[in-house]
Amino acid sequence: MLLLVACFFVFIAAISANQIAENVLVHEMRRVSHIITSIGYLAFIVLSIYLTAFCVRLELFKPEDEPIIFDRKNRKIYRLFMDSDSSWKGILRPWPVRVAEHDWDLAEAEHHVSVNANTATISRVHALIFQMRKSRASAEIVDGFAVGSSLQLGELTVPAVWEYIRRFMEENGDHLPNSESVIEMKKPASLLDSILAVGLYGENFRKWWRSERALTILALIFSPILYPVLTLLGLFVWLGYKTSKPIVWPEEIKRKIGNPLQ
Repeated sequence: MLLLVACFFVFIAAISANQIAENVLVHEMRRVSHIITSIGYLAFIVLSIYLTAFCVRLELFKPEDEPIIFDRKNRKIYRLFMDSDSSWKGILRPWPVRVAEHDWDLAEAEHHVSVNANTATISRVHALIFQMRKSRASAEIVDGFAVGSSLQLGELTVPAVWEYIRRFMEENGDHLPNSESVIEMKKPASLLDSILAVGLYGENFRKWWRSERALTILALIFSPILYPVLTLLGLFVWLGYKTSKPIVWPEEIKRKIGNPLQ
């Protein structure tokens, strides 16, 4: 009888110990889960702050443009660009505007195409890229840059732009092809001009209503969300123009180029 009682108490003690162990294990697992979740939230916040700061740095206090000069008299290419640093240390450092000089005879033009796909559409992004070789005897690529914006280039326009540049440099082609004109880019005079340029306001709304009636109606439906976002975008565009730096070419390059129309 005593043996049975002892076994009963041992059994009860074993169950209690197991329950306590399970409670401790569950508590520890919850604590570890909370720690992992907190670390995930913290990493997300840090990454969001970093990406936001980097995008702001890319758009603010940059040169008004990053022009490229093709100098056929000296068979050179000059380009002005902002030397951006994407590291976390670079966010806190100034990004200088630099000037690069390349030999035309070392340039290799390439037509780059990237495919963007999602569940609804597939699109291609075209770019005209100049790769610069180390020397005539070496095929090693030491630098590279894009000509024009991939937002404005397409399957047919990339070869056309390259042919225009090649003819200008190699065959004494015209500075501006026949029937073409230079688009004058005007800065927005005020914050209101920037907002009107990016949002469905004024003339933009009328254009959308005439050409994209369904999308315009959809925009009106989501206007409580869409218009505040567009207004903030217009504010950011205005800040980009207000903080932009004027383009200044070094005097040495100006002397080399001389009269650009020759």
